[in-house]
Amino acid sequence: MGQDNLIKEDFAQFSEKVIDGIKSRHPHMFALINTILSGKENQIGLQLVENGKGAGEYTFNLKGVRIASIDSGNLRSEINASVMHSIKPYVVVELRLLETMIKDPGFCSDVSLTIPKYLPGLTVKFV
Repeated sequence: MGQDNLIKEDFAQFSEKVIDGIKSRHPHMFALINTILSGKENQIGLQLVENGKGAGEYTFNLKGVRIASIDSGNLRSEINASVMHSIKPYVVVELRLLETMIKDPGFCSDVSLTIPKYLPGLTVKFV
């Protein structure tokens, strides 16, 4: 499977399942975050690495908390939240770790219990 398919299909479907799980388990938190992000053009970047070397860059264009579209080949990031000025975070992750995360059913049942085991492999940077 190509990494563009992994991101544009598998990761996009994975993120929808995770968001739906958060929405059902934590509706008030979901509503708050979605309200803060809605009505604004927001983007989050993802940099894939393989054996520590750059393997791909992606920009997730958001509509609220959901992915509206994904651009490959560039890394843009900007979150415009009313409670703060814009911030520009992006995530760096090893390709193999992302593949493992996508296959982990724990993200759909309870992300708060599942994500801690993956945090050491995720790096948040700012543009």
